Amino acid sequence: MYIHNKRRVVKITKKFEFEMAHKLNNHAKKCKYIHGHSYKLEVTVSGIPLDDSFGSSDGMVMDFGDLKALVKESVISKLDHALLLKEGTNLGIGEEKENIIKTNFTPTAEMLAIWLREQIEERISKEEHYAKRNVAVANIRLYETSTSYVDC
Repeated sequence: MYIHNKRRVVKITKKFEFEMAHKLNNHAKKCKYIHGHSYKLEVTVSGIPLDDSFGSSDGMVMDFGDLKALVKESVISKLDHALLLKEGTNLGIGEEKENIIKTNFTPTAEMLAIWLREQIEERISKEEHYAKRNVAVANIRLYETSTSYVDC
C-alpha cells in the first residue's frame, strides 16, 4: 500500500478513569452535598505524524503510552480519590490530613473539563518535540456519569 507523503493532521484519543468527589456550594439541588463520581476522561490530541524512518515513533502523532503517562502524571494522579472543593469551603475537619484539592473555580463537570484541558495543554507545550509537529489538545470529553458528559 502506498501512502502519499503529504503531512496530514491526525487525531488520537486515550481513555482514562478516576474516582473523585466534589461539592457544589450554593447549588439548589443535591449536588450541594459532598458526593462522588466514577469519572471517565477521553483526551484527544491532534498533530502531524512523525516522519522519522529510523525512529520508534515513526508515523505517530504521539505514542499512546506517552499520552497515558503525560495525562496520568499531570492530572489523574492528583484527582484520583480526591475531594475537589472551591477555595473558601470549610468542612470543619482535619483538611490538612485529607486528600482535598482547593480550586479557584466551582468544581462542576464543565469547569473541571476546562481545568483538565489547561493542565494537559501546559504539559504538552513543555515538550519541544511535540511543538515541532503541532501536537495540541483537540478535545477533552469528561463523563461525570455514564449518561452525562462535557466536551471542551
